[in-house]
Amino acid sequence: MERLGVPATFLGRDRELSLFLDWLANVQSDAPWILSVHDSEPDPARRGGIGKTWFLRACVSLARQRFPHLAVVQVDFFRVADRDRLVIARRVVERLQAAYPRWQARAFAETLESFASQGYLSSLYPEKDVADIRIRDSLSEALARDTQELLPHLPEKEPQLLLVFDTFELVERSPQVAVLGLGQLFPERYGLPQVKVLLAGRNPLDWQHPTWHGREKEVLDLALPPFSPAEVRLYLARELAELPDSAGAGEANGAAADSEASILAAERQAHSMERLYELTAGRPILVGLACDLLARRLLTLDELVAFPQGRFEEQLVVRINDLERPLNWLILVLAHVYHRLSVPLLSWLLTQVRLTEAGEQVTVEEWLATLRQLSFVRAAGEGDELALHDEMRRLVVHYCWERQDPDRRFRRELSRAVISYYEQQAEQSLAEAEWQASRVELLYHRLTLDLEEGLQWFERLFSPAFLSWRSGFARTLLETVREFDSLLTPPQRWRLRVWEARLLRIEEQPAQARLLLQALQEEADPAWQEAQQGELLYEQARCALQLYRFREAIEAYEQCLQLAQRRGDEERASMLQGQLGYLYRRLGQWEEALHYYYASLAYHQQRGSLAWYANLLNSIGHVYRLQGRVEEALRLCLLGLRVREELWKQGQLDERAVGLSHSTLALIYLEHEELVQAEQHFRRAFECYAHVGYRSGLAATYNRLGQVALLKGQFEEATALFRQAEALVTGFDEEVFINSQYYQGRVAAAQERWEEAVTHLQCACEHARHVQDRAQLATSLVDLMEALSHLGRHQEAQAAWQEARTIAEEEGYRLLLGRGEEVLGNLAYTEGRWEEAIAHYVESCAWMTRHNFLEYQKAQRRLLEHLLALPLASVPEVAQCVREGWRQRGLAERYPELDQACEEVARLLRVPG
Repeated sequence: MERLGVPATFLGRDRELSLFLDWLANVQSDAPWILSVHDSEPDPARRGGIGKTWFLRACVSLARQRFPHLAVVQVDFFRVADRDRLVIARRVVERLQAAYPRWQARAFAETLESFASQGYLSSLYPEKDVADIRIRDSLSEALARDTQELLPHLPEKEPQLLLVFDTFELVERSPQVAVLGLGQLFPERYGLPQVKVLLAGRNPLDWQHPTWHGREKEVLDLALPPFSPAEVRLYLARELAELPDSAGAGEANGAAADSEASILAAERQAHSMERLYELTAGRPILVGLACDLLARRLLTLDELVAFPQGRFEEQLVVRINDLERPLNWLILVLAHVYHRLSVPLLSWLLTQVRLTEAGEQVTVEEWLATLRQLSFVRAAGEGDELALHDEMRRLVVHYCWERQDPDRRFRRELSRAVISYYEQQAEQSLAEAEWQASRVELLYHRLTLDLEEGLQWFERLFSPAFLSWRSGFARTLLETVREFDSLLTPPQRWRLRVWEARLLRIEEQPAQARLLLQALQEEADPAWQEAQQGELLYEQARCALQLYRFREAIEAYEQCLQLAQRRGDEERASMLQGQLGYLYRRLGQWEEALHYYYASLAYHQQRGSLAWYANLLNSIGHVYRLQGRVEEALRLCLLGLRVREELWKQGQLDERAVGLSHSTLALIYLEHEELVQAEQHFRRAFECYAHVGYRSGLAATYNRLGQVALLKGQFEEATALFRQAEALVTGFDEEVFINSQYYQGRVAAAQERWEEAVTHLQCACEHARHVQDRAQLATSLVDLMEALSHLGRHQEAQAAWQEARTIAEEEGYRLLLGRGEEVLGNLAYTEGRWEEAIAHYVESCAWMTRHNFLEYQKAQRRLLEHLLALPLASVPEVAQCVREGWRQRGLAERYPELDQACEEVARLLRVPG
């Protein structure tokens, strides 16, 4: 291919560059819009240093040449500041404005300025994190309005925005840190139709990760191999005008006229090149370092290729110590200051640590300029900040620092100087991204000085970060500590594993967290586990809860409860009792739920929290609702709402809790089909959630309001509400997303659009299976069975019902079993199989008696409606069948209403009972 536009320092990769250009130019609607570049090396431990950053730079140069008006945004996740959605969004806006000068993102700028003026974007207010949902919602909505105005200026058949993400492996577990828009999956399109994303990381994409699950068609995969032998030769030829060979090279030059000597010299050089390729395995990071050392005449090519194969990497890297002063020390300093070295920081270090010999006059700017000439030094941020390539940093720390500073004395001195530099900035108002970057630097150097104190400082940063929306920051902190893993004591390492399990849970990866905790059980000392038993059991319970393994969660929580009670920790025991009440409620075991709820309530009535007291009132009311005890449910929930409102007015509770009370009250009215009151309370809940930015609550309320619209027969409004819920939680809250898909299927079914209903219900089933939510899976399967039956796909319908029934019987979902029998009855009734239909209706009523009396009454009413819609002559006989079926189940004495109703029908038709 023509290499015009490729940087002069770049070589090879012609096939890959050609593939990139073809991919970039293909803007067909079904074309992959993400190009994922990763190491071809199968062993994860050997990945890195393959030249991905060089390749990305070449791709960007080609893209700008081929499409001069293309907006190109480059993000390097190696920089802590780049792991921030707002930083990236700002960069997108800046590049789009530069590419299309007639357009300005005014709404975005005004919204950003509004939040900045309130201090929300300052490090002095870390609790007002820029990832706060309300800020994200406002900014993404403003940017969406702006991009709508940009659309008329964009080319239709060309890429409009190229997003380039480097070092993706650092955020691959939590890529949502780079997404501004709510409900968007990484990578974000920012409302533009033709967006291309070039993504480079060490590892191939994980298709089981929630971000990538089911998205294979959106991605073109490119495994990047090491340099070929030809590319290594080309690289050396370009970088070294004259190879600093041994005496043999000089002899060859002196005998240039002698063709035989020239041939021998060429053969020897070719052999050396081949040997160098074998030694480096074609890894660009090592080839580049070899070139740097050869260019500075620290060794000859003959000496280089004489290094033993097994120790080549070591003997090559340690030669960095032989570079001229102070360059050799600067590289070591660069490796130790962790993420970045700037002019101010280096100037400060020179006043604190001896890096130069007496009389050296080279300026800081000259030193940094010299560093930039090395192949393994990269820009670390805006301006003059530099850093080592991450793989080279690992090599320098391992092979150079350990020899120069075996007792880590000098590194500790450097760390003290770096800490004092950042502590000077403590009172300054920093942008959130800059504040996070400085905290990460400080953490690294505090760990260098004292591991235990560093870990305590880590925990003070980590806990609030992972509990808020800053899971990306929490992940960066954790990975910083992991660099010291080999120095940690076993108990410290085990503590780190527990923190990681917590973070995985927050990152919506409970299965991985669970596996980590299981491994910890096998690895950790029994005495340590005994001391940490309560915390470990609690994390296991939380993971099981997230995985919808309710019985497993109950077992762990009950062990936690026993432990808390033995220790006399009444407050923790009360909290665990509340959790157990919730789990038993989810399983439909209401007596057990009430037992634990009331046990927890007793503590809070005496000495506990008034806020928790209100929570428990609401929860108990929720159970009463499920039991059909409507008046008791309303009374407790109204009391809980009153307490919460008072606490909120006093500033002791956020408004989310008030919204939860309104939502529960609305559900009570909804089940009683008092739609006006239900809608009023749902809308009040929505207002509360909007004020505090409770994203899942907002989406769930969209679904609830959609249910109200569905019951009113307002199908278009219902669909719009369910879609709003879907957009808000896609890739974020699977439970609400599944619910949205389920109800969109219900709307389609209500309009007899059965194919559409099947699509939505199958989507709900797929996602429920993925997150192992058995309740939502069984619920969706019942409705899927009905839709498939209407399409004549009876075998699939039967399979769906069998799976749903198995789950419902195993988990005790009595309401669902009753609902399934009613659906089967409806299908049989429509086809004129009346006796079969009535038998299903009777079975449905039987299940409802085991659920609650209110649902039993509703099912009984529906059965009688179907009975009386039959041809009049057949009603008495069928009524008698109902009575017999009810008596055979032993229900006539405890629930005589159905038997009496059928007897009355027969009597009124003057047929003997």
